[in-house]
Amino acid sequence: VTGGNGAVRYYLSGRFEHKEGTFREKAEQYDRYNVMSKTDLDLIPTLTLSNKMDFYKSVYDYPGNRSPDNTFGFSSVHGLASFPLKNPDGTWVYRTIFNDFNLANGCHIELGENSKRNISENFQFSDIVSLIWKPLSGLSLHGDFTYTIDSQRDCYRWAGMEYSLFPGELTSENTGRFMNRLEDYLFLNQLSEMSLWGQYSFAVKGHHHF
Repeated sequence: VTGGNGAVRYYLSGRFEHKEGTFREKAEQYDRYNVMSKTDLDLIPTLTLSNKMDFYKSVYDYPGNRSPDNTFGFSSVHGLASFPLKNPDGTWVYRTIFNDFNLANGCHIELGENSKRNISENFQFSDIVSLIWKPLSGLSLHGDFTYTIDSQRDCYRWAGMEYSLFPGELTSENTGRFMNRLEDYLFLNQLSEMSLWGQYSFAVKGHHHF
C-alpha cells in the first residue's frame, strides 16, 4: 500500500506464510509474519522526518524428541517392517520378548501420542528514525537513530509413554528420552545506535556529477 500527498508519503507491506511439514502423523507447522512500513513527513521544505519499521516473526511447532533431525534419525534405527507399531488391542509396541532393542527408538509413539511438542520462535524488530536537512542545493545533513531487538526462543516438552510387552499389561517409560520435563530457552539481543553524516553533490557543466 502506498499513498500520500505533497508533504506526507507512506508505504506499507505485509506477508503471512503457513506451511506444514513432512510428518504424516501430527505434522509440524511453520508460520511466518512480515510487516514493513516507511513514512516521510516534510516539516518544512528543507526539513524531512522519516521513519522506517521492520517486523518479522516465525513460529515452528513440531513433534518429536527436541529436533526434527533426531526424530528422522532415531526412527530409522530398529524401525523394522517386520514389527508392527501397535498390538491388536491398540497398545504401542516398544519392546518385545523376541528382541533386546527398542523399536524405532519410540519415535512412532512420540508422533502417535503427540505428547512431545517443541516450539522454535524467532522475533525481530527494527525502527529507524531519520531527520534530513537540506539547507543548500546539493547539501544534505542526516541524523539517524536505530533501535533493534532480536529474540530466539526454543521450548522442548519431554514426556513419558506407555507400551505393552504382554497382552493386557501396560509398562511406563519415564527415563532418558522419555523423562517428563520442560526446557525453555530465551536469547535476547537489543541494540541502539545513532549516527550523524552529511552528503554534498554537484555537477560540472551539467554532465559530470560529484
